[in-house]
Amino acid sequence: MRYIPTPSTKELLAIVCAEDIQPTRILDLCCGSGWLAEALAERFPKAEVWASDIREEEFSTSLKVKWNQGDLFEGLYGKFDLIVCNFPYVPTGLCGDSEPRIAFDGGIDGFDLIERFLAELPKYLPETNYLVAIEIFHAHAEKLPGWRILNDSNDLSRFALLKGRK
Repeated sequence: MRYIPTPSTKELLAIVCAEDIQPTRILDLCCGSGWLAEALAERFPKAEVWASDIREEEFSTSLKVKWNQGDLFEGLYGKFDLIVCNFPYVPTGLCGDSEPRIAFDGGIDGFDLIERFLAELPKYLPETNYLVAIEIFHAHAEKLPGWRILNDSNDLSRFALLKGRK
């Protein structure tokens, strides 16, 4: 069965593609099926594209994308000038019967994995010329000072961008 991306994942792709960037090394973290990595590989054909997720069975097959199974940055090396991520960011109490739960449940406030990501992120970014684009729960916007927050098509804070320039 072919994965059909959510509207917010498509919005994240459009946001990234609208930025004035020419990445050479891309990482799709918490990639699920890897749809976003595949789309970015098509958009930036000269870039080396990596996709990583804790669940190996989610990966699609592609010769354009290098796959990694690991928890966040586990098993990855080097710097990435474009990192995208659609974390499990829903607060536990709001998850309902969403399956697979690991793809949605972000802990009590939905920020558990994002907090770990933020602590590790600097090791994987070059000093300049990078873009990090993540999908967030609307209540997380205030926890990301210095990030540019963008609304989704429902006018909720849904995306956070961090851009490093020369």
